[in-house]
Amino acid sequence: MCDCLCDVFVIERIKSFPPNLTLSESDVRRAISEAFHVWSDVSRLSFYELHSTEADADIQIEFLTGFHDDGYPFDGPGTSPL
Repeated sequence: MCDCLCDVFVIERIKSFPPNLTLSESDVRRAISEAFHVWSDVSRLSFYELHSTEADADIQIEFLTGFHDDGYPFDGPGTSPL
């Protein structure tokens, strides 16, 4: 952990949401926010969601299926390439 007195600000953006799910976008946002709070509660990290597509985010979240240009194709629950 950093010995500095300042927080480390981490900007995240949700680029896409899960297709065909019963969760609403607000439910997805809330779940992601709660997960980031686990980290911020025990560290100097502060997470903020970026709603603009114009600026860069430190963490970009996408829900994808099939090939998506990172070398690890997947499609659906239980079908991980690892």
